[in-house]
Amino acid sequence: MARTVNQAERDARRAAILQAAIEAFALHGLEATLLADIAARIDVRHSTILNYFASKDALFRAAVLEPLEQFGDVLRPEPGEALPALVARHVDLFMAQEPYLRLTQYVMAQAERFPQLAETQRAFVERLCDDLVPLIVATTGCTPDDAAWRFWGYFSQLVGIALVMDDTPAVRAAMTERACVMLGALPVV
Repeated sequence: MARTVNQAERDARRAAILQAAIEAFALHGLEATLLADIAARIDVRHSTILNYFASKDALFRAAVLEPLEQFGDVLRPEPGEALPALVARHVDLFMAQEPYLRLTQYVMAQAERFPQLAETQRAFVERLCDDLVPLIVATTGCTPDDAAWRFWGYFSQLVGIALVMDDTPAVRAAMTERACVMLGALPVV
């Protein structure tokens, strides 16, 4: 008799597969990662993965794109939110996403090979820039062009520090303070 799995269990398994895939693809790239490697990370058979994703390529695409959908709401400013509070939220998110950031670097470094994925990532960051520029201008009084340049420096700093620093409260606090200064805002004390 076949065991039935409820939707919550299916969703949890799919999320576990996706997270394992992000970690494996970030470490080894697309070619060197086998479905069996991903399956071993979460103690399932590699055939189980194919119940959720049509192929390794489909899983790779989902691993790159689905987190962007989730991060969009977290990264955009909330109505009335102060820039330092937004920066603190960004730092928290980025510090917790090291494997995903490595995966995005892998895709961007091979943009000619993954043109659609790289363009989607680039468009996501450009939309984020568009969302933050008005808040940066309102907070600092700088021009929109200056705000855009500040955003790109800020975003690069977030990615870079999140990839090389330890995720500790002290590092998060220092990163938040420096990011606020970079944007021209006073950090939350």
